[in-house]
Amino acid sequence: MKLKKWLNDDPIENFLKYLKKKKQYDKKKIEVIKNEIAVEIKKSFDFAINDNFPEVSSLQKNVYAQ
Repeated sequence: MKLKKWLNDDPIENFLKYLKKKKQYDKKKIEVIKNEIAVEIKKSFDFAINDNFPEVSSLQKNVYAQ
């Protein structure tokens, strides 16, 4: 239920609807942007999956203000 509400309130989709309504929507540009975002997400995901876990001794560093 929360996901459905969030999807209805998604600011990106709402902005795309706004652009369409104002006739400022360029499908090709939107696809290019979406593809660039997908590549960036994939690179970030791959980095996270392939990176080493932090040392246990470092887990509490920079957690609280000193």
